[in-house]
Amino acid sequence: MSNKETFYATLSEYYDEIFPLSKSTENFILQELANRKQLRILDIGCGTGSLSIALSRSSLVKAVTAIDLDEEMISKAMRKNVLSGTSVDFRIMNMLTIESCFGCGSFDAIICLGNTIAHLLKTEDVETFFRAAACVLVQGGVLILQGLNYNYILDDTISALPLIENDGIQFIRNYQHLEQTELLEFKTEIRTGSTPAVIGNTLHNPIRPEQLQALMEKAGFSNLQQFGGFDRSYLSRKSLPLVITCIRG
Repeated sequence: MSNKETFYATLSEYYDEIFPLSKSTENFILQELANRKQLRILDIGCGTGSLSIALSRSSLVKAVTAIDLDEEMISKAMRKNVLSGTSVDFRIMNMLTIESCFGCGSFDAIICLGNTIAHLLKTEDVETFFRAAACVLVQGGVLILQGLNYNYILDDTISALPLIENDGIQFIRNYQHLEQTELLEFKTEIRTGSTPAVIGNTLHNPIRPEQLQALMEKAGFSNLQQFGGFDRSYLSRKSLPLVITCIRG
């Protein structure tokens, strides 16, 4: 197993402790969808599936399909699905293949959280994803995107993200700015007491909020709103979280 595979296997093991289900996130999503019913939701980058399972219990929701590229994450999500008695359709899938896999008009809402969008390292791939998202959504469908405010990270040369520490598990996150590629190397470390640290590095595409908005509008989305978090706070220059909502025109 490669270092990257080892890291993500470890991350899936501790994912629920590092990223516990956030009630504010769930409430934000359901508030955005409050005037709708019989919703078909696509959760992209679902991790171990806690949010997908929670959303599937809402009276607004008819069905949830949830995808992630990591086999360990989906395996854990499927086990939780059985134990919860829910019927989320969990799949191992690349977010760039949603149009060919599902077809147009398949969903009423798409959520893409956890900075999943930053894993698309080419601008043309981000553009392809937004076009595909517009296709698989019905007219008037909702897209909710959560990432990081890379204006702050790039302009202030931020090299460390806040430490996440829950139940004795530390998730350390650092960025190295790679000027030659305009990408960021995301250096992460999981520490669990006396257990040796597990280190994993990957690349992120630091796409700025205004670039995201331009690509969304080009793909046919409108009514864009930007927030500094799921608390609906104002997106300031130094906000770290970024949440965008929009409607497929």
